[in-house]
Amino acid sequence: MKKKPAKILVFVYCAAMFSGGCSFIGRSQEILFLKQMADNQSGIERYVQKQERGFDILRGDIEYNLLQKGTAKEEIVSRYGDPVYCSDSADTPDCRQMCLYRYPTRFFSSDKIYLYFDRGQELCRWEFDFVPKPKTPSFPSGRR
Repeated sequence: MKKKPAKILVFVYCAAMFSGGCSFIGRSQEILFLKQMADNQSGIERYVQKQERGFDILRGDIEYNLLQKGTAKEEIVSRYGDPVYCSDSADTPDCRQMCLYRYPTRFFSSDKIYLYFDRGQELCRWEFDFVPKPKTPSFPSGRR
């Protein structure tokens, strides 16, 4: 009779290990997925920071009159980063493409820079659209 309970214990132990093993495999895949998401999130944060630095440099180059007409689009992208948006431009015959630069996470509160490129993918003009800073409320200094 003593051998039967031992067999049952071995069976229960094996069943527990088998089901726990499947659970562990499933959880390890979940853990790997979460790790990949965290790595991806930090990659996104680095990309956004790089884009913000590029926009700051572009804005400074325009303010100090360092941006030159005729600069190749490839050189602009390597210096300032990827534009937020590009589209074909039909407003002038010499400029064929418009690319928008702004802070990537500030949709409405960011200054915008529009760069226009000709058929040869060289800069033909730009526009700088300033967003006015919100006024801070002023309160009287004394009490009545």
